[in-house]
Amino acid sequence: MMATIATKELLVLFLIDAEPGIKSIDKLLKIFDNANFPSKISTSLNYLLENEYIIVSKRHPNNSAIAYKSTKEGKLILIQYFDKTDIVKFINNLDNPHFLLEVTEVYIIKANKADSL
Repeated sequence: MMATIATKELLVLFLIDAEPGIKSIDKLLKIFDNANFPSKISTSLNYLLENEYIIVSKRHPNNSAIAYKSTKEGKLILIQYFDKTDIVKFINNLDNPHFLLEVTEVYIIKANKADSL
């Protein structure tokens, strides 16, 4: 049985899983810092890594993460728990939601188009 997942982690997972997605740690940091995300992005990434919803797909020579990708388990969590309305409400409650909301909505539209093919 899969565990439940908080909306903020679900949002991070969705953006990593999306195509082409936001897989780079630098881009994730910029987007979430700009929105005043309610916790350190590293906390969400660590949760997703510990639960094997994402893996590190690329590393620096010092072995620190550069980029991530979703796993089969991560994709199953998205299928089970992702709710567009909840995600949009969550983003709209952030201090500066505009860019994060715009990016997320683009990926939601892309995902809906891909699902309808």
